[in-house]
Amino acid sequence: MRTQILIVVIIAAVFVTACHNQATVLPIASKPAPSPTESTTDLLDINSASKAELEALPGIGEAYAQKIIDNRPYREKTDLVRLKIIPETTYKAIANKIIARHKQ
Repeated sequence: MRTQILIVVIIAAVFVTACHNQATVLPIASKPAPSPTESTTDLLDINSASKAELEALPGIGEAYAQKIIDNRPYREKTDLVRLKIIPETTYKAIANKIIARHKQ
């Protein structure tokens, strides 16, 4: 009898733990990944953006906007930091808002 109760308690504990873990993982796993077109449509292309569009980015004023324009084209958006166009802290604030598209 004690063995049966112990088995039931262990099974219940495993079930509760599994349900708890699944509940905390499911919302993250069920979140759909953005499609490639969704993820790039709202990004500002640093190779073609106007000075006013660049200045609208956080931390980008008139001087940085002009430096970005003067040093075009960029192969990658990380070129802004690699080429010392803007500081890394400024780049981190805008990295998810920009893209460097290539002309064809």
